[in-house]
Amino acid sequence: MKRIVITGIRGGVGATTVAANLTMAFHSIDQQAHAIDANPANLMRLHFCMEPSNTDGWIVRKLDGETWQQAGYQNSRQIAFVPFGQVSDDQYQLALADLQQHPRTLVESFTLPNASMKVKENWQIILLPEVSSLDSFHFPLLEEADLVVCVTRTDIQSYLSLQQGRHYQNLLKMCQPRLLINGFQPASPISRDMQLVMQNEYERTLIPVLMHDDTAIAESVANLASVLEGAPYSQAAQDYHSLAFWCLSHLNQAQSVSSNV
Repeated sequence: MKRIVITGIRGGVGATTVAANLTMAFHSIDQQAHAIDANPANLMRLHFCMEPSNTDGWIVRKLDGETWQQAGYQNSRQIAFVPFGQVSDDQYQLALADLQQHPRTLVESFTLPNASMKVKENWQIILLPEVSSLDSFHFPLLEEADLVVCVTRTDIQSYLSLQQGRHYQNLLKMCQPRLLINGFQPASPISRDMQLVMQNEYERTLIPVLMHDDTAIAESVANLASVLEGAPYSQAAQDYHSLAFWCLSHLNQAQSVSSNV
């Protein structure tokens, strides 16, 4: 199973949107994928047409002694996703304490050791909280992922988080994240200038796909759908197709190099 872990350089950069729509984009190019929301905000479900009042999720099942797969859902296109779930503060603290005591719980739970060869070819996309909120039980997922994507934006807050934030420096120590620019605004001089600065300074780690700012994304999620469903011919939908193709090519190339060594 090819695992992509997605986080954000800070809150509000759109990591949730990227994780959900990338999962959809893989299916659009005939690649099987499922998404797992490991962010307590529990918002990825809105991209998969899940009723906002539904509080089920893997954290709920974990507290009940069940497995994360039992919290799996499918949207109208039969694409599987696992929401985080919603619990009380006391329940969350209980689950948090257990995860901190056993840091490898998530990486071992989300791995399917007895899966068939067909399932092992699937893509697993895991959404984590922003880098400042990463905990010890997230680290094994980051260290063992096939690809770690850190979503950023072309604004001064994100740039300073990359340049000066200790949390991003800690992330660099445990894995080799690839940066993805989201919400790019070609009509904005500041956005264009920041994109050029980031391209110059992070050329080796920057994913060569720009995710444009597009009102179709907000309109789609308001209707509990991904942008590939709500606006399949939008700029955003094209961007996610490009991102899916890049991930496919990048990881296949990495696998080929590893096999030849």
